[in-house]
Amino acid sequence: MRLLVFGFGYSARALAARTAGDVHVTATVRTPLPAPWRDAVETVPAGDGDALATVLRRSDALLVTAAPDPETGLCPGFEALAPHLAPGSGPGWIGYLSTTGVYGDRGGGWVRETSELRPASETARRRVAAETAWASTGRPLAIFRLPGIYGPGRSALDRVREGQAFEAVYDAVLGAEVAAQLGYRLGQSIVLRHGLGAMAHNDHADKPFTVVGILERTGTPVDRSVHIRLEGMQALHLDWVAGVPLPGRSVSAQEALTLDLSPRSVTAALVGLKSRAAVFAVQRRVADYEAEPLMAVLPGVVIDELWNAIGAAEQALRLMGLMVAAVSLAGLVAVVVTALEHRRRELAVLRSVGAGPPRVLALLAIEGFVVSSIGALAGALLWAQALHLAAPWVQSVYGLHLSSGWPRNPEWLLMLAVVLAGTAASLLPGWRAYRLSLAQGLSAGG
Repeated sequence: MRLLVFGFGYSARALAARTAGDVHVTATVRTPLPAPWRDAVETVPAGDGDALATVLRRSDALLVTAAPDPETGLCPGFEALAPHLAPGSGPGWIGYLSTTGVYGDRGGGWVRETSELRPASETARRRVAAETAWASTGRPLAIFRLPGIYGPGRSALDRVREGQAFEAVYDAVLGAEVAAQLGYRLGQSIVLRHGLGAMAHNDHADKPFTVVGILERTGTPVDRSVHIRLEGMQALHLDWVAGVPLPGRSVSAQEALTLDLSPRSVTAALVGLKSRAAVFAVQRRVADYEAEPLMAVLPGVVIDELWNAIGAAEQALRLMGLMVAAVSLAGLVAVVVTALEHRRRELAVLRSVGAGPPRVLALLAIEGFVVSSIGALAGALLWAQALHLAAPWVQSVYGLHLSSGWPRNPEWLLMLAVVLAGTAASLLPGWRAYRLSLAQGLSAGG
């Protein structure tokens, strides 16, 4: 089998390394490959259209890993290869590496391959456009929507905004929020404390750390964390036991460097698996490990349980929202009925010039529709403005990211329901005006 890979980056190389021996891999390149790959794969320049057309015609499968161009918004693989996809030749299967970002922010909810696409960022919208473009070829297509992939040198600690990752025992790397809130800069000394620091003698002032790096903002708890080496943690507690300093024992920072700082124990570790199918098998093996009592916790499952626990509060808030909407509609009816009493003569004049009761009813219904629509639109605009203004503060104080943008489908449906309910509420005073006789409207009491 002959496989053409467009975009031979980290993901493509990881996949190529796992292909069977009978798979011949040809990859597009813009720069020469590192030594280990030069003899392993055949290469073709990404900008050589004729060479690409030749390789494409004899390929059995095509894998596209290159991201859309940030400037043009187009998939470079589609632009280069689609014109050469002639009927009856070329790959019988196309794979495209996309991203889970096409699903947008679901507030912690589950998504599946069949879930609605809600791209919120420009990058995600470009991915959706690339998926659509490849689907238009009519060839068998497999879209792999991947979460964040961190190759060598691409983890959160590697994306240091300022400075470098920690190397020495007393080096510290700060999350973006820690540095911003406390005003720390590179080269400053910081003292680590136990708890909230409210108690005396619960800090490690004798072993200060130096800020050597500040991470890029991620919108995750990483922003509110301080990262040090395990050896540094060991040095801090050479003269401490159970969270308190040992009486009569003191080990200076310099003295600690001369001692064995190999970690004695690790209380927690975050483990990533290459295969999702192995999650529960690994969890069972950890739980059944007899040499030491261990616990394996699945973060996703725990978060799901948390959402279930606070589900009652969420339902209560929804009920309160419905009650507010009901009260607002009752207020709309009251306002229209009150206004109707002051508009009797106006309605009677309309009746006198030929407007029948059905037309008067229709006018009041249209009035209710317009008022409800303006109210819903104004509410949506005010909410969007409030989100835009409050998002930075909420993220800095609570670490929560508030996504803005156009209302989603459920929100559009709620707005439509409010408008229809407001229109229906206006029918009650409209019916009253319908039954109002001409003589009643023109009477002195009216």
